[in-house]
Amino acid sequence: MAEIDVRPDDARAATAAQSERLSVVGFSYGSAVAGEALKRASAGAFVSVGSAGIPTNVAGRTPYRAPLNVPDGGVASGQASSDFVATLGRLSGGRADPSEHGAVPFSTDNARTPDGKTTAGTTDHAATVHASDSTKYGYYDQGTTSLYNMAAHTMGHPEAVAK
Repeated sequence: MAEIDVRPDDARAATAAQSERLSVVGFSYGSAVAGEALKRASAGAFVSVGSAGIPTNVAGRTPYRAPLNVPDGGVASGQASSDFVATLGRLSGGRADPSEHGAVPFSTDNARTPDGKTTAGTTDHAATVHASDSTKYGYYDQGTTSLYNMAAHTMGHPEAVAK
């Protein structure tokens, strides 16, 4: 099993190693925009976090990934259990929850990586909020389960997600 390192410095190396794999990550309303874009463009993976929903004309089809130009198993979604903003966005916008329409769900809570490292759970509907004197974490904060699992999926290693 491959070890996933989520440090930004390694992004260039990962891109060079997988030059044919483009991954799209959508946060909040960005997941709706990405869902629309992926009906016209293609990607090796699509990951949504804290999703305010995907367009119903995408979610209403079976399987969910069929109208998207993403390979089978390439669509994944995670939402913090405390993230009521994402749920409110879906309900008020009439958009669908990706995890209920075929996206591979992943944890954003406190977890352990396959190699035994502890990761922090997302606590807020925010990209980044963590500071050294804070116990709050956003989806993209370093050391979070969310960031680790996004990296696992976008790099083509869904088997390496933290649980």
